[in-house]
Amino acid sequence: MVIVDEFHHAAAPTYRRLLEHLQPKILLGLTATPERTDAGDILHYFGGHIAVELRLWDALERGLLCPFQYFGLHDNTDLSSVTWSRKGYDASELANLYTADDARVRLVLEQLRQKHRDVEKGGTMRALGFCVSIAHAEFMARRFSEAGLPSLAVSADTDSESRKTALEALRKGKVRALFAVDLFNEGIDIPAVDTILFLRPTESALVFLQQLGRGLRRAKDKDCVTVLDFIGKAHRSFRFDLRYRAVTGTTRTEVEKQIQLGFPFLPAGSSMQLDRVATEIVLDNLKTAIPSRRPAMVRELKALAEARSGQGGPPITLAQFLEESGLDLPDIYKAGCWSGLKRDAGVAVAPAGPEEEKLGGALERLLHLDDPLRLEAYRRWLQSQGSDGTADPRLIAGLMYTLWTGNAPGTLEEAARRLAAHPAIVAELLELLDLLEERAEHLTWPLEGAKLGEIPLAVHARHTQVELFAAFGRITPGNFYRHREGVYRDEATNTDLFFITLEKSEREYSPSTLYKDYAISPELVHWESQSTTSQASATGQRYIHHVRNSGNILLFVRQRRLAEWGTAPYTLLGAAEYVSHTGDRPIQFVWRLRRAMPADFFRGAKVATA
Repeated sequence: MVIVDEFHHAAAPTYRRLLEHLQPKILLGLTATPERTDAGDILHYFGGHIAVELRLWDALERGLLCPFQYFGLHDNTDLSSVTWSRKGYDASELANLYTADDARVRLVLEQLRQKHRDVEKGGTMRALGFCVSIAHAEFMARRFSEAGLPSLAVSADTDSESRKTALEALRKGKVRALFAVDLFNEGIDIPAVDTILFLRPTESALVFLQQLGRGLRRAKDKDCVTVLDFIGKAHRSFRFDLRYRAVTGTTRTEVEKQIQLGFPFLPAGSSMQLDRVATEIVLDNLKTAIPSRRPAMVRELKALAEARSGQGGPPITLAQFLEESGLDLPDIYKAGCWSGLKRDAGVAVAPAGPEEEKLGGALERLLHLDDPLRLEAYRRWLQSQGSDGTADPRLIAGLMYTLWTGNAPGTLEEAARRLAAHPAIVAELLELLDLLEERAEHLTWPLEGAKLGEIPLAVHARHTQVELFAAFGRITPGNFYRHREGVYRDEATNTDLFFITLEKSEREYSPSTLYKDYAISPELVHWESQSTTSQASATGQRYIHHVRNSGNILLFVRQRRLAEWGTAPYTLLGAAEYVSHTGDRPIQFVWRLRRAMPADFFRGAKVATA
C-alpha cells in the first residue's frame, strides 16, 4: 500500500515520483494500520489520509505478483454454536473442534492432493498453513508428517533461531509445510511458497490479504499459487464478505454477483472457485450477517448509538456506522438517507425541512463523486449557504439539477435558500462529501486541449450527463437539457463528446445501437460511429480530420448502463486523437488517449468485451 497526500493537479509529478520510489515496498506488505510504525511514521505527514494504493488486481495485471488459484472448500465443520464476541470466535473452542478427530485433516490432505500437482514424495510443494492455536498447528504438522509430508509448527512463541531453521528447511524443500499461529502474516518474504492453506476462519480482510500475500511472491519455476480455504458453517455474525471484497476490490452486492457467476472478472492466470456447499454457506451468510434491510439498519444504528452514549462518546458518524455495520454507502441510500435513518433510530438530528424526502432520496445520485474539483466546490458553497463567490456556477448548477432533477429552482440563489431550510440534509451532504473524498480511487487531471482548459471537468473522474452538460454550459439555472444520443457536438469549444457504454444488452439497446466499443489497450479505444454516419459525411470528415482542424474528441466511458445507485455515471478518459478508421455506416475508429486509462478501469473494459 502506497501512502501519499491527496495532491492537487499541480503536484502530479511529485505523486508519480513518490509512487515509483515506493513501489517495491508495495510487495513487502506496507500497511496503513495505526499499530504499524512503518505506516504510522508516514501517515502523519499526510493528515492520516491514504489516497492511493496499488491494489491486488493491478499488481497481478502488471506481473508484479504471481497468479493464484483459489478454492473455497466445505470442510463439514459446524461453527455456528462456537462462542462469538466482537473479537470473533473463541480461539480455544475452535482449536478443540479442529483437533478433536482426524476427519478434517484427512479432508485437507485429500483436497491438497487433488488440487496441487506436486504434493507427493519428491514433489516441490512448499506450503504455509494458518492455524488457530499452537495445539492446532502442532496437530496439523504431526498429521502431515505422518502422511509423508514432513512439516513443522511455528508460532510467536518459537525462538528466532528455530524459526529461521524452519524457514530455511522450507526453502530447501526438506520441509513441505509450515503451520503457523499469529506469524508470517506480514514482514516475511518466502518466494518459494506455492501453497496457502487457510485452516481457520479469518474475518479480518487485512489479515486475509496478508496471509494470501505470503504466497504471491514471484519465484523461478513458480507459475501460480494454490490457495485452499476450508469453510465451515459459520456463526451468524461471521462476515465472509469482508475477505472477498478485499480480494476483488468490489462492494458487497457486487461480490454476491461474482460468487453466483463464478468470479468471472479476474486477472489472466488467476481463478476463484467455491464448491457447491461452500457457495451456499457464503451466499446465505451474505444475506443474513449484515443488516442490509432498513428495519435491521435502524436496530443496528440504535444499538450502536446507545452503546456510544453509554460510554460518553460523541454521536456516531456515517463513516463509523459503515465501519461498525459492514454496510456500503449504496446500502444506506437505496432506501432513504442517513438523516432519515438517524431519525428512525431515535438519534439526534436537525428538524426535517419541507422537501426533506425529495432531497434525501436524491443523495444517492451523488455517490459517484470522486474528484477534488467538484467536492471542494460543493463543500464551499454549502458551508457558505450560497454566498461563496469562488465556486464555479457551472459546477453548482450540476449539483442543483442532481438534487432537484428537471424541477430545480430557477436560480442558484433560490437553490441556496431552499437548501438552507434543510439543515439536516446540508449537514449530511457535508459529511458525505468528506467520506466520498476519502474513498476516491483515482488521481484526477485537468482537461487538456484547445478551449478545454476552462471546462470544469476532471479526467479519470466520474460524471453524470447532468454534471458534464452543466460544465459545458448546456444546462444552466432555469434551463434543463436532457441528452439521449451517444454523441454530442459542442460548437463553442469545437469538441465532439462520445458517450460509450461497454457492456450492452438487447433489452436496453436496439440492434442498430449495439456498437462494438471496447478498450484495445490502456491507450487505445475502438469505437463505432452512429450507424448513419458515413466517411464522406461532414460528421465523418470532422472526426477523421479533427487534429488538422484543431478539434477535440472527448471519450466518456462506463462499464454498463446501471449501477447500484441507479444510472451509472461515465468516467472521463479525456481527450483522444485519431489513429485509424475502417468501414462505413458505422465507421470503426481507433482513438489514442492522451492519458492512459487507470489500470483497474482498463481491466474491467478489457474483461467486459472479451
